[in-house]
Amino acid sequence: MSANSEPLTGYDLHLFAEGNHHHMYRKLGAHVGVHAGATGTRFAVWAPNATGVSVVGSFNGWNSQQHPMQVHHGFGVWELFIPDVVAGALYKYLIRTRDGHVSLKTDPFAEQMQLRPETASIVAAPDAVEWHDQAWLEHRR
Repeated sequence: MSANSEPLTGYDLHLFAEGNHHHMYRKLGAHVGVHAGATGTRFAVWAPNATGVSVVGSFNGWNSQQHPMQVHHGFGVWELFIPDVVAGALYKYLIRTRDGHVSLKTDPFAEQMQLRPETASIVAAPDAVEWHDQAWLEHRR
């Protein structure tokens, strides 16, 4: 399993609440991996004022009832692993607020997005980016 697809730990949440977690991009967003023997994607988003968050996307017909997320109480972080969701899947978060407002939001930690005028986030393949900066990295030392 990719380190990015591992669930948030109590220590992650503690550092996040302190403002000292310097790698939240590895924890929030959508990360492909394996959980309990199933390949899929772990989704996590910070929505501290939400009363409910669901993952909707091309894999569930944009159905807001199918994949409700679980909240880490006291931190406002919502998380869910969905089996069989693979790289290339389109998704958004459906967020419900205390005043009854419901909105679809793109993932602020998404590694890939649709081109305008479309607005969905895209589940990225692990290590989808091929970096070509090794010479620069060596030179800066």
